[in-house]
Amino acid sequence: KLDEEKGELEAAILGGDRDAIESEVGDLLFTAVNLARWAGVEPELALRRMLDRFADRFRRAESDGQTPLESLTPEEWDARWQRAKSETA
Repeated sequence: KLDEEKGELEAAILGGDRDAIESEVGDLLFTAVNLARWAGVEPELALRRMLDRFADRFRRAESDGQTPLESLTPEEWDARWQRAKSETA
């Protein structure tokens, strides 16, 4: 079901209809929540923990080097992110 909803979201994005995109994002989120519950995971707790990991990784990427993030190329930003991710995995 998750793959199905992802495909529907991708189609809505290609179509460019803002209302359809919003609807499909909602469907995808709802499906992800149900998948978590089915797997015995509390969805809100999982999201909070992911946000903590994200914030930690962002702080690491931000402090990794002397160049500010807004000055980095997408490739440089990705390299910093991957380093931060590997340090916090």
